[in-house]
Amino acid sequence: MSLRTLTLVACMVMLPVAAGCTVTGHSVADSGDLSSSSVQADDFPVPGATRVPTPAVPFAVAGLAGTDPAIASPSDCIPPRVDATGAVVWQVIVDGGASSYTSAVTHADESVAADVARAERCPQTFSGDAAAGTRITTTVLPAPPGPTGVDTAAIRRITGSGDDEHRGVTSSLTLIGQRDGVRVYAQYRNPGEDAIPADAAAGLDSLFTKALAAAFG
Repeated sequence: MSLRTLTLVACMVMLPVAAGCTVTGHSVADSGDLSSSSVQADDFPVPGATRVPTPAVPFAVAGLAGTDPAIASPSDCIPPRVDATGAVVWQVIVDGGASSYTSAVTHADESVAADVARAERCPQTFSGDAAAGTRITTTVLPAPPGPTGVDTAAIRRITGSGDDEHRGVTSSLTLIGQRDGVRVYAQYRNPGEDAIPADAAAGLDSLFTKALAAAFG
């Protein structure tokens, strides 16, 4: 995934989802700072997590939301732009820089149900055209448990798969939770197309649980 090399942190950031219940997104016109609703470094399953610098947050959030690389086709699968105002992102690079855990809390205009519906409708998309662009394969997985009133989802994405043999292939599993226009993400990203390792999956589940507690109590 390309994050414009603004920072190494942003470069590793970045999902398919199943909703538990439908919660309508709210306007983010008055987006306040969400620092008090974010996880901290000690909440990560491995040491060394750092907060993504403010200039890199929009790129990091775009990766988590599945909008970087930017989807160009099919045209009806292009997701809306993500407003990162007030968002807080933490990340740690593991395995010598090959994999990463990321967590974010953001404001959200769109419901999780809308994300899920688009992911189910668009299992294969491209950045650029279908002939020359990077292929993005999206799969909706069973939704993780969450607190009452929180809509949850899980999305797996493989970027650069199929005929893109000369491009680096990366996979990500992103867990999403949302209530009242506030959304949390927890993501594990790794090279290749293999499923997330069991120990990494357990670490991701733990991070997501802590992210939900930090945002929603």
